[in-house]
Amino acid sequence: MHPNHDAELVFRCLEGDADAFAALVQRFQGAVYATAFYYVGRYGAAEDVAQEAFWAAYRGLPHLKDPEKFGSWLKEITTRTAANWLRRNLPRLRMETPVPGQNYIGIE
Repeated sequence: MHPNHDAELVFRCLEGDADAFAALVQRFQGAVYATAFYYVGRYGAAEDVAQEAFWAAYRGLPHLKDPEKFGSWLKEITTRTAANWLRRNLPRLRMETPVPGQNYIGIE
């Protein structure tokens, strides 16, 4: 897809078109999940982070200054959401036994 198409979908979302946001979710769900998993390193947690990121993006659409940059804006939201998840869960993660070969990124 083209950034202009993303911008068109954003404008349609702002007009109340739920199908337009569904199209954005479908387009970016793989990238959002991959970004979330990169940071949190757990499948279930990555799903939760991805869902939270899409919800935050939906709520924040009226504040998006450049709809053509929706993808990079969404990645920023996903990264911030993952960082917040890590901060909330860091004490519990430190007590778990790590799975061999799995790397975690800690934020302190």
